[in-house]
Amino acid sequence: MNHANLSKTCGQCHTDAGSRFAIGPVHTLSKTTPGGRILDFVKIFYLIVIPVTIGFMLLHNLIDLRRKARTVLARYRQQPGQLRLTLSERWQHVLLLVSFTVLVITGFALKYPHAFWVTPIVRWEHHLPIRGWIHRIAGVVLIGASVYHMVYLGAKKSGRRWLKDMMPIFRDAKEAVQTVEYNLAPRPAPALSALQLRREAEYWALVWGTIVMAITGVLLWLNDWILAHLPHSGTILAVSTAVHFYEAILATLAIVVWHFYAVIFDPEIYPIQVDPAHRPWSETRSPRGAGRSPRREIL
Repeated sequence: MNHANLSKTCGQCHTDAGSRFAIGPVHTLSKTTPGGRILDFVKIFYLIVIPVTIGFMLLHNLIDLRRKARTVLARYRQQPGQLRLTLSERWQHVLLLVSFTVLVITGFALKYPHAFWVTPIVRWEHHLPIRGWIHRIAGVVLIGASVYHMVYLGAKKSGRRWLKDMMPIFRDAKEAVQTVEYNLAPRPAPALSALQLRREAEYWALVWGTIVMAITGVLLWLNDWILAHLPHSGTILAVSTAVHFYEAILATLAIVVWHFYAVIFDPEIYPIQVDPAHRPWSETRSPRGAGRSPRREIL
């Protein structure tokens, strides 16, 4: 336990730990140190951001559902369904769906190892770290799917159209207010793509979340190297752990609250995406209406 012996004693588990290991605090950060204050800031930030963000999503979905539930949808459901994603987009969606689900299960299994649904995963931990390897493999798949998506955006015409569809424009803020007003009170329907605003918000949230989770995940994966070579390694790993955990909670709740409503519980989307010609308002946006394809669906 002596400070001079930390690199040797802790090296029994952290085999790559060197002399830099003992520079900073180990396992815990004091609230009086810069690293401890940063860690406190990260926790407070997410404890505010998570309820505010998810609360906004719930409020939006409730008022959106309230209006749409009062609309007669029988004639829309009689319309034939549409193919909303290209083959490449469907592959990207599958990779994202599978890797994200596996990451959520195996990630929270580490934080809550005694939960009943975790037992089949962690029972092997004493002999084989299968949970950790599955989590890392899923992380690599998610990063690979992200690289695949970036290539798709530049190499395919449909990808470039997708990127154009997702680029925010100045009118989005005004149209967001009009959509809320339309959902809350009877008034003329706004001539805008109501779903487009939701898609843009979710898409860029997905981009941001993937970047944050990938960076912090790689840092935690390389914890032994960081302990051995970087100063303030304890602060780096503690802050990365906090960001990774809280961002995972935010992403999981956003998928359940926001995305599931948009693709499952929205009466105008499921079980059949209605013909845009029969929507209660126009899906066309000018002057970029030609670039806003009504068949687009968030990945």
